[in-house]
Amino acid sequence: MMYRYIKNIKCTVSVCLLVLFAACGGGRQPDKGHIFDESKYKPSKQHLSPDKEVLLEIYKYTGGESWELVKAYDSNKKVIAKYFLYNGKRSGPLVRYYPNGVKMYEGYFKDGKEDSVQILYYPDGKKQTEMFYKDGREAGTWYYYDSLGLNPVKVYKDK
Repeated sequence: MMYRYIKNIKCTVSVCLLVLFAACGGGRQPDKGHIFDESKYKPSKQHLSPDKEVLLEIYKYTGGESWELVKAYDSNKKVIAKYFLYNGKRSGPLVRYYPNGVKMYEGYFKDGKEDSVQILYYPDGKKQTEMFYKDGREAGTWYYYDSLGLNPVKVYKDK
């Protein structure tokens, strides 16, 4: 009787470990954070203005996958936008800046569509709008803030 009880415990523990292992993806998950590490990219192309100023730079990922980093510049050579492409589609973080260098927008894209949280900022850097997307569609609760970045108004976007 005791033998059967111990055998059942061993089976239960084995099943729990198997489920836990499967839930974690069967082992170590690949670290995709390295994809967004700018030091892993090398210059590839430049797009110039008629005055030969750099407007856009494209960098290729050195890790063998089809990732590109794109940086857009203003006439003062300040970065005004930075985003990643995977197989030609926006994927990963995208950041845009006001001419004064303050962040205007930050968001995340997946397969060319907004996905996850997208945040707009006022020119002074205070949060203006916090939006949620899933597969390019409005989702969840959106928050609109006053010009002081306070008093959020909730708007529900799920249908």
